[in-house]
Amino acid sequence: MRCLPVFVAIATVVFVSSASAHDRTAPLDDFGKVLDALRTAGCSAAQKVEVEKSGFEAEGVVCGDKHFEIYLDGHFNITSKREERH
Repeated sequence: MRCLPVFVAIATVVFVSSASAHDRTAPLDDFGKVLDALRTAGCSAAQKVEVEKSGFEAEGVVCGDKHFEIYLDGHFNITSKREERH
């Protein structure tokens, strides 16, 4: 039952490549590492995760009762966390 939030997150997170000359799709392994980093930070889900030149951008990340935009570097360390205002 503890894995249910992870499965929900996987089902709701969409990986899209950044708009650049060298678009690429993130490997499933990277997807899992982003989810692990978000879960370690106390977050349970994300609406969208984009691959960027310097790492990843996760939008609509649910942490507690708030939504955040979180940036991670190429080593899956959170570098920025900004609350989204709805």
